[in-house]
Amino acid sequence: MSELEQLQQRDIPAGRQVLRDHHCNLHRVADYCESNYLQASDKRKALEETMALSTQSLASVTYQVSSLATAFLRLLDLQAAELRKVEADVGCVAQRVDMHKEKVSRREIGSLTVSKRFPSYQKIMAPPSPPCLEPYYRKPLNFNVLDDIGHGIKVSPGRGGRPAGARGLGWAFSVPDVLTIALMGLNPSLMEKWGLSVPRSPLWASSHWRLVVPA
Repeated sequence: MSELEQLQQRDIPAGRQVLRDHHCNLHRVADYCESNYLQASDKRKALEETMALSTQSLASVTYQVSSLATAFLRLLDLQAAELRKVEADVGCVAQRVDMHKEKVSRREIGSLTVSKRFPSYQKIMAPPSPPCLEPYYRKPLNFNVLDDIGHGIKVSPGRGGRPAGARGLGWAFSVPDVLTIALMGLNPSLMEKWGLSVPRSPLWASSHWRLVVPA
């Protein structure tokens, strides 16, 4: 027997019957106290006895009412739990119905479609053995790899601390190239340091330019 059935069939009916019995007992106690007070010679003693019986009777009734109320509250909690369980079961049934409806709808939609055949492709097979990877090592940076790109002039120190000439570097350039360098803003002192003679005529007179290669 579950706790809910025990409360419904045994505890609560028993508590109600106890309250009925206490109702009858209170009437008998009241009749006794009234007759005892009228017949007693010592009225004060009879009054004290009446007060004691009333206090005991009311305390007993209060305890029985509290016990019955506790049983009723427990009964309500169990019934609420049962209702929540039934609600959860109904929700599960509703979800299953919705799932079935969705399956039926998808089946109906699928009946209106046309099946498409995909061409067969060769399956991708994994290699029998993984490739051997080389260990990683850091290569140092070469900052001179781009020095020979472009139209600049590469200068390296020569004998006596002077810059090496064009012949020592393996460079060959014509007079218009030297004129272009002069037009770019080189001053005469820097041109002499590079081994180029400074003409006394205007810059555009390229015939006065000559290349001097240091010995």
